[in-house]
Amino acid sequence: MHTQHLAAPARQRGVSTLVVAIVLLIAATFLTFFAAKVGMQEQRMAGNDTRQKAAFATAEALMDRGKTFLEANATNFQNWPWTACSSVNMPCGDGSTAVFDGTWSWVSVRALTTVDGTGDSGAAALGILNGEAYILTTTPGDNAQPVVLVGEGRSDDNTGYAVVRQAQKRVFTVQPGPIPPLTAPAVGLSGSFHLVGNPNHAMTKEELLQITPANCDNFNSGSGQLLSIWTKQNFNALAHGVGSWDICQAQFFKTQNAEPLGQYSNCFLGTTTAGCGCQSAQDPMLSVCRSQNFGNSSDPNKLTLCGIKDNDNTFPNDLFGWIFGASPAEVKATADQVLPNCNTLSAASTGLIWVTGDCNPPGDVGSRFDPVVLVVDGEVTFGANSQVWGLAVANESPKVKLNGGFTLHGAMAVVDEVNPPTNFQANGTYNAIYDPCVFAAIYNNDEFVEYAPIEGSWSDSLR
Repeated sequence: MHTQHLAAPARQRGVSTLVVAIVLLIAATFLTFFAAKVGMQEQRMAGNDTRQKAAFATAEALMDRGKTFLEANATNFQNWPWTACSSVNMPCGDGSTAVFDGTWSWVSVRALTTVDGTGDSGAAALGILNGEAYILTTTPGDNAQPVVLVGEGRSDDNTGYAVVRQAQKRVFTVQPGPIPPLTAPAVGLSGSFHLVGNPNHAMTKEELLQITPANCDNFNSGSGQLLSIWTKQNFNALAHGVGSWDICQAQFFKTQNAEPLGQYSNCFLGTTTAGCGCQSAQDPMLSVCRSQNFGNSSDPNKLTLCGIKDNDNTFPNDLFGWIFGASPAEVKATADQVLPNCNTLSAASTGLIWVTGDCNPPGDVGSRFDPVVLVVDGEVTFGANSQVWGLAVANESPKVKLNGGFTLHGAMAVVDEVNPPTNFQANGTYNAIYDPCVFAAIYNNDEFVEYAPIEGSWSDSLR
C-alpha cells in the first residue's frame, strides 16, 4: 500500500515562528517595564531613606548643640524670651497633637544671644544645620529644674523631616552634701590648724541649692550645728601628734585684736592673711574646741560642740564616689583641664582641674565666686600665706603638706584608700574655712554644672 507524506508548507512554519517571537517580545517588554518600575520604586525608597536618615542625623546634632549651648549659657536661663505652649505646633506638639500643655514654655535656640560679651549666640551654636533646636521647661525662672531638648531636623532638599526629644536633668561636678573643711577616713596629722566648720551640714540637697551667690553672705537657714572634721576613725588617734588645733564659728575667725563681727571679717574674706585664726577669747566654743582644752574637758558633748564626727560607720567606703557621684575616670573625662602639675594655676583659675602629678601652686588659686575643684593624684603642697578657694581632693596622694599661713576657703577631702596612708603634714599653722559662698558658686557656676539625659526620656517623631 502506498502511503503519502504531506509536508507543511514553509509559509505556515514562518507564521508560527513570528507569533512566538511577538509573544516573547511582548513578555520581555512587560518585564522591562516592570523591572524599570521596581527600580524606580527602589530608587525612591532609597532616596527617601537617605533623606530621612539625613534629617534624623541633623535633628540629633541640633539637639546636642542645643544642649551644649544650654550648658554654656545657663546663667541667662531666666532672662530668655520664653513663650508659653498654646498650640499643637512645634515644639509644643507634632502638628496634630499637643505634646506639651500650657504649663510648659519654650524658646528657640537660634533666637538666643548671650550677654556675657563673648559674642556667642544660638544661631552660631547651631551653625548651618537645616533645622531648629528648642528648649522647654515648666519653670523658666529656674535652670535647676529638668528641661526637654527638642531637635527638629530636615534634609538638604527639605523633603526629609525628623524630630527627637530628650529630657535633661542638671547634674553637679560636686554632689551637694555635708562637706566639712577636713574629710578623711584615717589620716595621720601633724602640725597645727584652725578650722571654721560647716553650719549647713544637716540641710537637704534641695535646701543647700537655695544658697546662691546672691544670698550666701546672709543665708540664715541651716542646723546651726558645725561639722568641722569627718573621719571614719577615732578623732583622738587622728589628731595624735598635732601641735595645736582650734575650731570656731565664722564670726570668730579674724585677727587677734579685731572684735567679733556680725559679718565676715577680712580674714574670712581673704583680704587679710597675716595673723588670722580662731583667736577670740569671746568665742564660747574655744573653752572646749582648742587642743589644750579638748583633752582636759569632761564634757560628753564636746565632739558635737566642736563639729567633730568620728568613728562613723556611715562614712562612705568610696569617698571619691560620694563627693562626685561618679568614678575617677568619669570625672577626669569631664575635667576642664588635665594638667601634669599646678605650675600654671593662679587666682584666675576656675573649673574642674585634674592634676596627674605633684601640685605646688606658685600662689593663690581660684577666688570666692569663681572657685576651683582641684583633684590631685600626686603630692599636694600648698605654700605659706597663699590661698585656695574651692574643694581640694587628694586622690590617694602619698603626701599632703600645708605650710604655715596657708588658708583653704572651702574644704579638703583626702581619698585615702591605699597603704601606706596619706601623710598629712602642716608646717606651722594653716587655716581651713568652710565658706558657703564658695560652695554656692560651685553649685551655681556653669563650670561645675552639666546636663545629663533622664533615663527613658528619649523619643522621636518622624513624618
